[in-house]
Amino acid sequence: MLASKSGIIITFFLVILAAQSMMVTPTTTTGGTTVEEELFQTIDETEPITVTFSQTDVVIEVGEQAHLFFQLSGQFSNSTKDDYLYFTYQVEAGEAITSKQRVPVIGDLARVWLPSTNETYHAMPFVIVGLTPGHLIIGLNCTNPEFENRPDRFVRIQVIRSRWINVINFTVGLLYVFCWSASYYPQTWLNYTRKSVVGLNFDFVGFNIMGFIVYSIFNVGLYWVPPLQVMYHQQHPRGVIPVQLADCIFALHCFGITIFQGIQCFIYERGGQKLSIIGSLLLGGMASFLLICLILTAACGATCGLTWLQFIYFASYLKLLITLVKYVPQAYMNYSRKSTWGWSIGQVYLDFSGGFLSIAQMLLLAYNYNDWDSLLGDPTKLGLGIVSIFYNILFFMQHYCFYGPSTGGIIVIDGGSVTHSDARVNSNSNAYQMEKSTDEKTRLL
Repeated sequence: MLASKSGIIITFFLVILAAQSMMVTPTTTTGGTTVEEELFQTIDETEPITVTFSQTDVVIEVGEQAHLFFQLSGQFSNSTKDDYLYFTYQVEAGEAITSKQRVPVIGDLARVWLPSTNETYHAMPFVIVGLTPGHLIIGLNCTNPEFENRPDRFVRIQVIRSRWINVINFTVGLLYVFCWSASYYPQTWLNYTRKSVVGLNFDFVGFNIMGFIVYSIFNVGLYWVPPLQVMYHQQHPRGVIPVQLADCIFALHCFGITIFQGIQCFIYERGGQKLSIIGSLLLGGMASFLLICLILTAACGATCGLTWLQFIYFASYLKLLITLVKYVPQAYMNYSRKSTWGWSIGQVYLDFSGGFLSIAQMLLLAYNYNDWDSLLGDPTKLGLGIVSIFYNILFFMQHYCFYGPSTGGIIVIDGGSVTHSDARVNSNSNAYQMEKSTDEKTRLL
């Protein structure tokens, strides 16, 4: 039921968004052309003069140089000998733009005096020299009023300590995505070999399904839906879309495997297990919140002040909330049964590795760019990693120190309920025989 409702929400969202994107009239300029056409047209002499840079992204090491140039779109009709072009600096997108660097990430760029009136402008070179690790965005402004300082004309500069650290960081990023993606397979395989989901908490499965539904909405929407990308760049003119193709593949893949686990909960022996009342209320509340936001955005977005970009960000906030609470039901179930039988320890190893590598990547990035504030600048990723590590350490302790999968943790099915029993009691029960027959095959899982 949860999966079907969630599927309806996703389908409804995509259909409405596609319909609106087709119905919306393209943004036009005063000349009747679209914004996209204007960008590729030759700028008339009567229009403001703008700048175009040869590159928009530059990565250099400390002490390294990068040779770039900029080109003006036209000629100044009225310039004086006191007019000049000067570079502007911005530490991060959204922060204040200044005429001087607060922290010397690159060497100072000299002002460029304007040639005499009606003189032809050629490409003007300039050199960037990396001084200290960090991020910087440079633009260009002018003292002449004919020049238009457009926020979408800039160069994003990254000065790093070492390219080798970047390679290591990229590798670590691939590894943590692999670990988190693969962490759902040991439990799925364990369920299949036992033909049973006894010991796997249904609230945990439900939270995972809901979490990857909203995570897929955010990633797919921001990566593949052009109207959402336009909205993002309107709010963050110099920002970078914070979603890559790997994020979309990861979210959709995990959504698929968690749906499969949900199906296993219906077709395999579950010993009377079901969603708890609290879990059902939380999942129902989240689904209702998402559906209400979807309807309001589609029906009266402009009136209510809601945009599709806000809607997918609401979905991402739900993902963070779900991650904070999803481990609790499984940990409590292990505690109440005094057993980890049926809960794959292989999943815990991979989930722990993913969280550890995620934080390691953040530390590598902070060191390579000398940007330790970035650790707190991405609280979602940092929070997910810390929460994952904390709960997985708890699961390790439950499995190896407190209870274990078989010492004092035998599952006994009695009248449709799942209870805990000592290994010396009721050892001839069907449940005991079923679990014992597959114990050796699945011990490493």
